[in-house]
Amino acid sequence: MKYILIVLLIFTITISLKWNTKSINNISDCNDKNIVEVSDDGHLIIPWDKRNSITWDCYKGTIPDSLKQHSAVTVVSIIPRELKIYNDSIVMNVFCFFYSDLSGKDETSISENLFAHEMKHFDLAEVCTRKLRKELTEYISKNANDTQYFFNEIIKKHHKILIEDANKYDNETDYSKNITGQKKWDKKIDSLLNTYKNYSNPHIVIKKKW
Repeated sequence: MKYILIVLLIFTITISLKWNTKSINNISDCNDKNIVEVSDDGHLIIPWDKRNSITWDCYKGTIPDSLKQHSAVTVVSIIPRELKIYNDSIVMNVFCFFYSDLSGKDETSISENLFAHEMKHFDLAEVCTRKLRKELTEYISKNANDTQYFFNEIIKKHHKILIEDANKYDNETDYSKNITGQKKWDKKIDSLLNTYKNYSNPHIVIKKKW
């Protein structure tokens, strides 16, 4: 039973960037408007703090022909919203999202174990998000150009880490079939979430000195 995780480009941020999302009112499955939002580019997204509300019904997309050998395709991303610049700070919200309309499944080969495995991928993305928030809050912005460079580099860094961790997770759990490996990773991911619990709040304040 194969599975694939797709991580969208974590985010490319500019000093003037602003992301907006709005609630959606016409979802029939995965149907709470307080759970599902619509991104600016029209995708159905669910933030990590609503992950316990995600079910197989939230996999509304289709598996691309090139990935038909997989039982499920899960798409996650880390994006900022509502970036604002003040005299002494740069403020933003950084969220980890599940893409409902881009994630797909093969109805004939899904299982509860596979779903739990996939949600741990979402948790891994949240761990990466928290690490990113930590680095952002520790950064001091001294000028616009240096800050832009820092944003670009930190994006590349965490995108690479998440892909590497996701691949290692899949290999060591054999896509949920290795029960011992899965339990080991479940414990590890839960421990990491706890380690970075102080960065579970999406709200980020970066000190600004220019």
